[in-house]
Amino acid sequence: MKILIVDDDELMRLTLKTVFKDEQISFATSFEEASNLLNKEVFAAAFLDIQLKTGTTGDGIDLLRRIRERDPYLPCVMISGLDDKPTIMKCLEIGAVDYVVKGAVSPEAYKYALYKSAAWRKNLSESNTGRLIKGLTPLGGINEIRGQSRAVTELKEVIRKIGKLPGPFLVLGATGTGKELVARALWSCYGDANRPFIAVNCASLPENLVESELFGYEKGAFTGALNTKTGLFEAANGGDIFLDEIGDLSIDLQAKFLRVLQEKKVRRLGSDKERPIDVRIIAATNVNLIDAVNENEFREDLFYRLNVHQLRLPTLSERTDDILDLLKFFLSVNDLSDVSFETGAKELLLNFNWPGNIRQLRSFAEYLRSHLNSQETVIKSEMVQNWLSYNQVRGKKTASTIGGFQPIADVQSALVGKKSLDVVSQIDGLLRSYVEAALQATQNNRSQAAKILGVSRQRLSNWLNEWGII
Repeated sequence: MKILIVDDDELMRLTLKTVFKDEQISFATSFEEASNLLNKEVFAAAFLDIQLKTGTTGDGIDLLRRIRERDPYLPCVMISGLDDKPTIMKCLEIGAVDYVVKGAVSPEAYKYALYKSAAWRKNLSESNTGRLIKGLTPLGGINEIRGQSRAVTELKEVIRKIGKLPGPFLVLGATGTGKELVARALWSCYGDANRPFIAVNCASLPENLVESELFGYEKGAFTGALNTKTGLFEAANGGDIFLDEIGDLSIDLQAKFLRVLQEKKVRRLGSDKERPIDVRIIAATNVNLIDAVNENEFREDLFYRLNVHQLRLPTLSERTDDILDLLKFFLSVNDLSDVSFETGAKELLLNFNWPGNIRQLRSFAEYLRSHLNSQETVIKSEMVQNWLSYNQVRGKKTASTIGGFQPIADVQSALVGKKSLDVVSQIDGLLRSYVEAALQATQNNRSQAAKILGVSRQRLSNWLNEWGII
């Protein structure tokens, strides 16, 4: 991964060079030097020091503004010796992904900031608008939910009716149905672009960091906590916080979250002081929470507390009237607006069950980019069939085809041939095959798949995150 680090502190540059020793790093010490590098190269993430001493054009915040104007897809992490809430909020409003206080955290915090940056960029690139979400405030609104089917029309009407209510809201839907888009639409109903909107994917946060990210912490709360950190609930004060994949929270964290809902207060780690907050909760999950409650994997009292205004999102197979129009829209974003379909291609697309929903349809649009141009604008049956053949859930061996094992014979063969069996790779491939087969059999229901596999849902989510299957 190619990272830009802008800091005039030599010790800090050496520190980050050590932290990111496995990445490709470019250093800059001033606004001007960083601007030149950004004009010449493409980076996956940028770490910007706020207090740049060299140069005359501007400081790190000015550089953040410049980057946001020119490159909406570059995630920026601010680093500073100041643990000042107004400064932190200012950076987040401009568009920073994270804010790390120098000397207040362990090196793992910088690695986690890079992890968040990658997730932020992926989520942004997959958004329906493909545009900059300025700071943590989403663009668009109800009109960004595209489709004319009855299911989508009814969903929009419900959002209009409840969008200004105090919540909480519970958005239920399979993976890829657009839960965050609905959350943004709910936020937009207030019509106030200054209200914060903070999105948190509970499944992607490392378990040991969830609590500190959501609630914040005080100086000395744990080893490495050299300064106070504001949590995301406090950062969302006066606005909305979107908690995606809330079904993946541990039981202990569910209890603490329930208290926040009931008391409208948060307590940072290491503090005995409760801070009042005014935050609307928008929670989402692809888990069947009633089943999770019955299996003691989700608190019953939390479910009832969240389930005030429920929105169920239709799968793509439940809104087939929208498939072709959505595909045309995704292609128009890439300047392919005059496409047409062969009759056979239409039938294949409309009869496919789309287990990955809108996200999978968008992936198909990306595939078509390499086959369509100003001369070839017809989507042919062969194109669709070829894509479908490579997008069924499958592995080298599926759960239905895996036979017996011959470890002794295999080892003896490897010994004679002086070769490696690469057992770890084979085991990983076998594991992934079973996981993919379980997801296919349950239509991507992670709770059911985890039960079939005999593992916890959290472990299954960890595997999927590791493999890049969101």
